[in-house]
Amino acid sequence: PSSGSRPHILHSKKFREYCDQMLTDQIDLLARDMLYHLRMFQDRVFKKDPIKARMKKRLVAGLREVTKQVERNRVKIIFLAPDIQRCPETGGLDEAVKRLLDAARRLDLPIVYAMSRRKLGRVLFKKVPVSCCGILNYQATEETWKQLTEAVSLARENYQ
Repeated sequence: PSSGSRPHILHSKKFREYCDQMLTDQIDLLARDMLYHLRMFQDRVFKKDPIKARMKKRLVAGLREVTKQVERNRVKIIFLAPDIQRCPETGGLDEAVKRLLDAARRLDLPIVYAMSRRKLGRVLFKKVPVSCCGILNYQATEETWKQLTEAVSLARENYQ
C-alpha cells in the first residue's frame, strides 16, 4: 500500500475517543479563565463563612463528585480532560467516563473538552491531576461562557 492510502489517526493518548470536539488554545484559555475565577469566588466565600460556602458551592472536581452531582441534576457545565488514562476493565475509568457522558447527554448538559488533567488540577489549585470539573453556578462569568460556547461549537464543526 502507498503512503497516501494510510488512514489518518485522529485519536491518541492525549486525545481520546470520547472527545467530540477539536482542542484549541482559545478553548483552553477561556476554560482556564472561567475556572480560575469561579474557584477564586468560591474561596473568597469560604474564607468569610465556611458553612455557607459548603452549601453554595460553585464547582466540584473529580469524576465521582461530578457524576454524583449530575445524577442530582445540579451541574450546569462539565469540563472534561481529553487525556484521561485508559482503563478498559469492568468498573474502570473508561466505564466511569462513559457513564458520566451518557448521563450528561441524557440531561442535555454542555460538555467542554479542555486542557489536560495536569493543567485542570493546577487551575483548580489541586496538587494532583483532575479528570473533570462540574460547574454548579457560573454566575459572574457569563461573558466568558458565551465566548467559550461559540469556540466549542466551532471546534465541534471542525471535528466533523
